[in-house]
Formats: sequence, C-alpha cells, structure tokens
Amino acid sequence: MSLNIEVETGYKAKAWEKSKDGKQMSRIYVDGPTGSLGFFDLSPGARTQGQFVTSKDSSIDFGIVTDDSKAQVKLKTPGGHTILLGITSRTDSTGRALTREEQITMGMCMNNAGRLIPHMHDVKGMSDADVATLMVDLAQALFDRYV
Repeated sequence: MSLNIEVETGYKAKAWEKSKDGKQMSRIYVDGPTGSLGFFDLSPGARTQGQFVTSKDSSIDFGIVTDDSKAQVKLKTPGGHTILLGITSRTDSTGRALTREEQITMGMCMNNAGRLIPHMHDVKGMSDADVATLMVDLAQALFDRYV
C-alpha cells in the first residue's frame, strides 16, 4: 500500500498489512488524543472495506468526513484521491466532540431556547438565520451554565 498519510497535531495514523490464507489485509489504524479511535479498512473484499471501524473503547465518533477543514487524518492515494477522516459527532464551540450525554443535554437546551426566544425577543421580521443564531447562542449559554 502506498498511501501518503497526513495527520493533525495530537493524532497518529499507521498502516498495517498482513497476508493470511491468500487474502491481503490492509488497514490504517488511527489514535487520537484520548487513545485508539479505530481503523480504516482497505482490505480488498472485506465486509468493512472502505469504512472506518470505531474502536470499542473510543468515546469519540470518528470516521469519514467530507469537509477538508474537519479532517484530522488525510489519506492520499497515488492516483490523486483523498480520504478524509475526522470527528463525525457534534462538537462544542471549541471543536471538542460532545459525548452522547452532552449531545442529549444540548438537545434539551435547544428545545428550551426555542420555547424561550419568542418571550425574550420580538422575532417578527427577523430572518430565519437570525432567529437560529439567537437560539444557538441561548442554547450554548444554557449548556455552559448546566455542564
């Protein structure tokens, strides 16, 4: 396998290859700041070929992303294709991945913000984007206060 692997600070990625019973296995193992995140499977014919398989011990949702700016690992093929790997879960305002519990809490904060905004602001005539900004800002304030 001749991939060029680029990683952001705090991440590691290493290629692993093995041949067993005539089958070639090929993976890229990824570690993050908190430990093993899982592997990207390149093994021809494998059930998980072309997928990121999350480590059972990882608390971070990591996998294939489409936004270059959100990629912590970039796998570049000799043919010019790039596979981007990064955090796929929701993040807080600093870019830290939220745990499942924090995502649920943020959802509750968004629900509360949606109920409070009409009582706090005159939203008539405001654009949807402006109302959404008010909601997100209030939800983030509630979340920060709660957590």
